[in-house]
Amino acid sequence: MTADIFIALFYALGGFGFFAITALPVRAWRHLHRHRGALRGGAAQCLAYLLLVLASIAAITFAGACLLDVARCLLGLYCGPNIASGWIRLGSISVLYLSFELFAFVIIRTTLRRRVPDGTSA
Repeated sequence: MTADIFIALFYALGGFGFFAITALPVRAWRHLHRHRGALRGGAAQCLAYLLLVLASIAAITFAGACLLDVARCLLGLYCGPNIASGWIRLGSISVLYLSFELFAFVIIRTTLRRRVPDGTSA
């Protein structure tokens, strides 16, 4: 029973990795474009935006490296010791995407939220 749950989780992460390949650059662009006004804010907002830019670049770079490994697997080149190596790489892309989204959520909620004049947050 435990092995079946592990296998299902393994393939679910791999399947989510297919989604994350496209979602990661799109979401990174959306976060950066939506909060570009932070560059006109204070030092903390500029620093938070810079951290978001660096996290976007790092996540897309690491996902690109994993994507090249997945492409090698799909082309029939040496993929790893077993057939699951491609799924492992796809799972790592999904974990990377979820980590990026969590980091972006924390940065946006703590520093980059817009404040309207009446004191409420937008």
